[in-house]
Amino acid sequence: MNILRKIYVVFAIITFPATFSIGGVSSLFAQPKIPDNENGAIVLKDAFKILDNISREYEKDLKYMPYGGTLNWEDVSPEQKKKINDLIFNNPDFIKMFQLLGKASEMECVFTDTKSAPPEFLHIQSYLRTFVRMLCSKSKIEAENGDINASLKTSLTALKLGRCLSNEKSVISQMVRIATDMISMRHIEQIPDARNVDLAMYRSIIEYTEKERKENIISEVLIQEMIVCGIPELLKQFESIICLNSEKKELTNKEREDLKNIFGTENIEDVKKIAREYWIDEISFYIKIMGEMILYSSKPYYEGKIRIEQLEKEIKQLPEKKASISRGLFPAYVRAYQQESNLDAVLGAAEIGFAIRVYRKMYEKYPDNLTQLIPVILPELPIDPFTGRQYIYRKNVDSIIVYSVGEDMKDDGGIEEKTLKPDIVWNEFLILNK
Repeated sequence: MNILRKIYVVFAIITFPATFSIGGVSSLFAQPKIPDNENGAIVLKDAFKILDNISREYEKDLKYMPYGGTLNWEDVSPEQKKKINDLIFNNPDFIKMFQLLGKASEMECVFTDTKSAPPEFLHIQSYLRTFVRMLCSKSKIEAENGDINASLKTSLTALKLGRCLSNEKSVISQMVRIATDMISMRHIEQIPDARNVDLAMYRSIIEYTEKERKENIISEVLIQEMIVCGIPELLKQFESIICLNSEKKELTNKEREDLKNIFGTENIEDVKKIAREYWIDEISFYIKIMGEMILYSSKPYYEGKIRIEQLEKEIKQLPEKKASISRGLFPAYVRAYQQESNLDAVLGAAEIGFAIRVYRKMYEKYPDNLTQLIPVILPELPIDPFTGRQYIYRKNVDSIIVYSVGEDMKDDGGIEEKTLKPDIVWNEFLILNK
């Protein structure tokens, strides 16, 4: 169901409550039913057990891993590097875990539908982060060993693993997905180009990064959060106030004190009147804010930024006790949208970076400009989500850079450390003479 249709459903619920029920519409967003033998979550559960065993048995060694370890890989001794290499490529537990992760990355996952209870979902998210770091560690060592094709394949598995959360429709779970994607993408840039790389592997990565870049992760999940969680919770709170003391029991002193503190009166009928006016405003504003946030977060950052900033100002200008729920949630939703935009910029830069590698392999030279990549390698060029214009491309004497200007929308010359919101850069050295 596309964004506009989902928004239409939201307002249909509000406008025609007799026609729609929250429960009925919630079913539109229900997770797919997947048989256990096709559910990647079941496969990942087996990987969880192996990871638990690895974490106990090799706790001292794991601190030397390139990703997730406590030391810089460059500072690890040759002897310890050899031991990590042996664990990753020869230890049965590690081999089995990586096999399971490869299998799960190609499957659809539904964690909450598994027949046996999975770990708490926060633990699942922690496992996935660790798995991605493990895969990136394996990929890094494969690249150091000269097997660039294997390194790229492993890093693509790490990137795909984030999609295991695609059916978990909460902002928190999708922020974890964005974070794991970012870990994978920051690593994949470091895998060097090589003349013997399989061209099909580069094309597979290009295809996947394009697919991930075009997803509206946060906008999609906000629709579900609004319909399945937000509106029902607001209506539940509203109903609890309206039905206050329906049994005509005498209020306790504590209840009277609470009512007076919150509503300025302990008279039940006055409280209901105040609450009715308050919650109607609260619900109306929540629907307005969420509707606009859903709509604008489905757009590239350069299109949605101005309106979202206006919404932030509107919320701040409201009285302190007005729209308290929207006031509390909105900053987190905005940051989620910004994080997705950052990921989109990283994915777009990588998509172009790998396309340049394909061009180099095909023509034995680097392109003079990005338009030379289309239509043979890319059907169209990714657009910088922060400007709506092409990524900036520079070919230096010994390197090339492709970059987005980032959240501040200022060109810092492709220097990532210059500001708090730096450019987002794909950077690599030329290999023509190697």
